[in-house]
Amino acid sequence: MPHNSEQTRNDANYKLEDKLKELKSIAKTLTVHTEPQHAKGMLEECGYDWFKISPGLSDDELKQQVKKVFIVAVNEAIQEKVDPVLVEEENGKRVLNRELGPLLEIGDASLDKYFTSFPAAPDMNSPRDLAKHLKSDLKSDQQKMVKNIIQHQFDIRWETGPPAGEPDDYTFYDLCDMENTKASFLYEPRKAHVYATLYKECRRKSISRLRKITKKKLCPKVFIRTPDGWKSWEAQKDEFSKAGMKECLWIKKPIFDYIKDNADEQKNETLKESLKKHTLYWAVIEDSDFRAGSVLKLNDIGKSQVYIGKANNGIKGRWLEDGGNHCEKMKECLDTVNAMTTYNPMFFKAIQLVDARLALAKVRGEEKEKTALFVMKTFGDDIQEKINNLNQSEEKLRDAKKQPENVATSPPGAESNAETQMSAVENKLSSLSLLDLEAAVEENKKELKDSKSRAKADLEKAEQSHRKGKREANSVDIISPDECRGSWKPTDMKFGMNAC
Repeated sequence: MPHNSEQTRNDANYKLEDKLKELKSIAKTLTVHTEPQHAKGMLEECGYDWFKISPGLSDDELKQQVKKVFIVAVNEAIQEKVDPVLVEEENGKRVLNRELGPLLEIGDASLDKYFTSFPAAPDMNSPRDLAKHLKSDLKSDQQKMVKNIIQHQFDIRWETGPPAGEPDDYTFYDLCDMENTKASFLYEPRKAHVYATLYKECRRKSISRLRKITKKKLCPKVFIRTPDGWKSWEAQKDEFSKAGMKECLWIKKPIFDYIKDNADEQKNETLKESLKKHTLYWAVIEDSDFRAGSVLKLNDIGKSQVYIGKANNGIKGRWLEDGGNHCEKMKECLDTVNAMTTYNPMFFKAIQLVDARLALAKVRGEEKEKTALFVMKTFGDDIQEKINNLNQSEEKLRDAKKQPENVATSPPGAESNAETQMSAVENKLSSLSLLDLEAAVEENKKELKDSKSRAKADLEKAEQSHRKGKREANSVDIISPDECRGSWKPTDMKFGMNAC
């Protein structure tokens, strides 16, 4: 007797429930009953060889990591991925899969508009293999296409073997080191690549250890020049120590020399206050991905990536205390990645390139990528003096208002006419004194406001100059053309992480 539709649905529900119970059982076996190293081996045999177990993890940390990888594996097994190429039945010719069109956000346009003809047997192992077939005359569309290929790389089943067709590792420099992609060596495609790379790197690390990276741990060491040498400040310890610039020798020489010779000196006795001043800073990252390239032909100064920024509320404010500070965003970035079981670039919308790149450096570790934060210039040296003047004038005003009023307390007629006149004069003088003190407070408020405005304006001007690779006082290049080909401009993606 045939099943009715309700019975069919019930049977399907039972089967689904059985499968879910089976998955839960497998997960429990992997994370509770199975020795973690054995579970790791099983996952690697299935093709999840990107899974790495860090040395020194506890059994609980190992089990947690195995469980995370299992969840990712299940998600990828059921994810609908697009094959990049198809084989035509009639002639056996390999052609681009038309389903790539919607995936790469080109709408109804033909793939032929963007891609050249394929050779007989193209390798399709990573986004670079797909990007090398982009047409070279796409103009502004080239950047969009490169960015979309990077963003959607985990939605494509690459020809790297089972189970999920994971893309091979590749650097942004490799991707752009081709005649038809070199014009995409820009901010947005690079940001997309950093996001995707951070996702891959975090999957290889212990999730519990990544969660333990605090905002203060994420903050780069801060270097400050003083009259008797360089001092460093670490957020975790909140203290200064003597720092030789030898620990920064990984920075390429032209950048290292400029920082060493041109950073403003801060007074030792007000060193803590220097972390609260209006500050122009340079954040420097050692880029282990750097490749000079045969097409890009980059100068190796680019191995030291620089981000130039301003801190109106001081280094501590911009990096640790203000709303939306850099370390808060770096932590948000890591937490976002740790929560992912499938890649979703939309979760990074509020994250700047510098925050994602610094987070990636922290995940990779100092043995591979070092970071440093330099106080280059400070402004508003008179602000603290203005604050002190205001506080003193307000205190004087409060004290004056607490003084007993000089008014008559005797019954009418008890005082002589001369005494009454004297009392009136004293009251008038007292009123004039209060008016003077109130005026002094208002004047000090105005002077403080003006000092802060000047500091802010001078800081913005300095930031603009440094981002153009120019000194403040004249048009001389910060880094001489003798030291690198062409002017050193941090807004250029060859040299820095600032948006163009």
